[in-house]
Amino acid sequence: MPPRTRRPFWLALATSCALALSSPFPAHARPGDRAPRFEEQVLFDAARDPGGYACFRIPAIVRTTEGTLLAFAEGRVLDCGDAGDIDVVLKRSTDGGLTWGPLQVVNDGGGDTHGNPAPVVDRATGRVLLLETYNAGRTDGANCSVPCARTPYLQHSDDDGRTWSAPRDLGSEILPPDWNSWYATGPVHGVQLTGGAHPGRLVVGVNAETWDGTRV
Repeated sequence: MPPRTRRPFWLALATSCALALSSPFPAHARPGDRAPRFEEQVLFDAARDPGGYACFRIPAIVRTTEGTLLAFAEGRVLDCGDAGDIDVVLKRSTDGGLTWGPLQVVNDGGGDTHGNPAPVVDRATGRVLLLETYNAGRTDGANCSVPCARTPYLQHSDDDGRTWSAPRDLGSEILPPDWNSWYATGPVHGVQLTGGAHPGRLVVGVNAETWDGTRV
């Protein structure tokens, strides 16, 4: 993706992810126990990262079966609005979050809104699945008009987040007709069930609204 011209004014909105970098501690502290240590670092910074992004929002992070941390976010191009030119971007860490690789564009909005990254890891296969949501982009800084036509998409990686499949439209499979006012995957990551009636099932949250003349 060619570099975008950085604007003279700074609209950087840094996305912070707090990572616990300590060994396990007991659930209930005892006298003399050392307190858990947490370190905070800025993973996405519009003033520092390439791409000419105005800001980053909607972060999500997962750990792969190889132990790699994958941190996703929306890279917002024109401004910090919710319905502009938005890409899904990624950084990888192979040392537990001490250092991070360069910014990758996983899904280029191309002028439209490609966002709401919601990753989930299949522990049985190692595959990383990434759900996203699309809508037509705007250039006036306004939000998507209500009702807003939003479509879920899915990508996956079988090489620890290095490369990603082409996005696949899931609208006909998982989007009920009455969720016609608003639909968004996430935010944040999904989970894989480990017990109950459906162990191994992947679960990703969404939020949705219905339009019947008013927003429901």
